[in-house]
Amino acid sequence: MGVGTDVGSSNPQKIIFDHDGGIDDFVTLLLLLSKPEAVRLLGVTILDADCYAAVAANTTLKLLHTLGFDDIPVAVSSLPGKNPFPDLWRGSPLSVDVQPLINNVTQASGGEDLARQLSLVPGQEFLAQLLLTQVEPVTIVATGPLSNVAYVLQKYGAAAASKIREVVWMGGAMWVEGNVQAPAHDGSAEWNAFWDPEAVGVVWNSSVPLLVVPLDATNAVPVTPELLYRRVFGLQSQYRYSVLAGTIWSRVITWVYERPLMPYYAWDTLTAACVMKPDLCPRTEGVQSYAVVTGPSQGRTAPAGAAGAAAAGTATVPAVACDAVNLTCTATASALAAGSDRASAAAGLAAAVAGLLEEGGGAEGPVEVSTTRAVSVVKHVDAEAFYSFVLESLRV
Repeated sequence: MGVGTDVGSSNPQKIIFDHDGGIDDFVTLLLLLSKPEAVRLLGVTILDADCYAAVAANTTLKLLHTLGFDDIPVAVSSLPGKNPFPDLWRGSPLSVDVQPLINNVTQASGGEDLARQLSLVPGQEFLAQLLLTQVEPVTIVATGPLSNVAYVLQKYGAAAASKIREVVWMGGAMWVEGNVQAPAHDGSAEWNAFWDPEAVGVVWNSSVPLLVVPLDATNAVPVTPELLYRRVFGLQSQYRYSVLAGTIWSRVITWVYERPLMPYYAWDTLTAACVMKPDLCPRTEGVQSYAVVTGPSQGRTAPAGAAGAAAAGTATVPAVACDAVNLTCTATASALAAGSDRASAAAGLAAAVAGLLEEGGGAEGPVEVSTTRAVSVVKHVDAEAFYSFVLESLRV
């Protein structure tokens, strides 16, 4: 059992929702709001990644206002990504923002409450300050790139890290192919990791507890016409949350038909479900893994080989820069500046070289990889149990 609090608990866990405005993120928000007895949502931060942030913030505020959560603050991050999402994907959340179901209440009130909820502090700093004011550690549900989390860890170090119970991240592809199709990339990465691979490296170089919900798990939960039309969404029309979720998810059905080779999955909603009902998502604990920060595999997250895991040991070794042609590695200056000792550096270099040898190299030029560290991973889920949980939770 993970650190999440089951929905049947009377002790709600405190959560900060860090998302990037994809259509599925808004269903995720509904799910997190649907069980106030299990989840206390402290705030929402938004990255300008799989969205145009202004639209995503507006939609988030409208949903919160429509459902009576005007006390939950929202902040937009100003952090840029290295590898932008395609414009076509970023524009898709607009189809949610214009839905009458979330505009009728807002228009009736003149939208004044929305302005009061939107923080003037950039999202990355808002996240930091929200964490630092907490008495007990909280969970960060991150369904976009890890940029905001990395910012907090880099700027505030242990003071902020001690306030993080766990980061639950939808990202990475551990034992399956990635979903990135981009020039000069080998396709091994997942998009959230690819958008800001340096941030992934920062989080991997930290000791913050991390649960990864990668493509390995989310590939089991597609959003399909069968889910929306032939199950019970239509029989739950008396429930506002269900109607909203079904309407939002229905916006992706044209995606499914137009891109048969690129299915749409409940990536982010599954991640929230793993926090709310941990037994839906069996964890594999202590998976030794690393992240590739630069080069044609940038954004890749992968389990370390036996040699790499043995050499790396704990999660204290620094990031390294490796030349996959000459099979040489050096500790990065930033890693050594962070206070890693020389023994850990040597272990990290040995692990990196071993990993390159096992994988046969293949990259050209210097490649930076993170420390090898232990993370928890959701490898697989029961799709039917997940769908049933979502449908039941949305009967509000």
